[in-house]
Amino acid sequence: MKETIKEIFSIFYGRRQMLLAVFTALVYAAFLIPLKPFPLIPGITEIRIANFVPVVFAIFFGPAAAWGAAFGNLIGDLFGTLTDASIFGFIGNFIFAYVAYKIWHHYTKNEKITLTQRQLGVFWLAAFLASVACALIIAPAVSRLDYAPGTPMPLLFAFIALNNFLPSLVLGPVLIKLFYPMLKKSKLIYGA
Repeated sequence: MKETIKEIFSIFYGRRQMLLAVFTALVYAAFLIPLKPFPLIPGITEIRIANFVPVVFAIFFGPAAAWGAAFGNLIGDLFGTLTDASIFGFIGNFIFAYVAYKIWHHYTKNEKITLTQRQLGVFWLAAFLASVACALIIAPAVSRLDYAPGTPMPLLFAFIALNNFLPSLVLGPVLIKLFYPMLKKSKLIYGA
């Protein structure tokens, strides 16, 4: 537990990790903001094509991406969905990226990313479990705060988890293959 806490807060001790967190936040917000006018649940969530960012960036940048996802979601909320539920969005998006990072790095041990069948399976597992973890934070909060009146909590949970998972499932492998060589060359991959 002590190591996990140290790892989570390690970004505050290095300029590079802090910059990667800011970069992640800005990219995430840039993808979130244009879709804010098209809500799926008014005032709560929109089409979340951007949800590949926490998972893909977590694989690249580790804990810095978790902080970036949390702040990026909060920045996005400033453009139309800022409510008292936004704190749960902050926590949920942090967990979203951090769980993806932990699962990926546990199973790949910082090996070169070539997206073999095994790595692709690990990626999809990480994306799925991270999506579920995020939904476990956000769905009960949205339900308890009654922001989706009449929507049963299990349906809300399934919707959030799926809305998080599908963009990673479809876009994640393509973006990893596209950006990994450049990031590896620039020595920006966490733990490598």
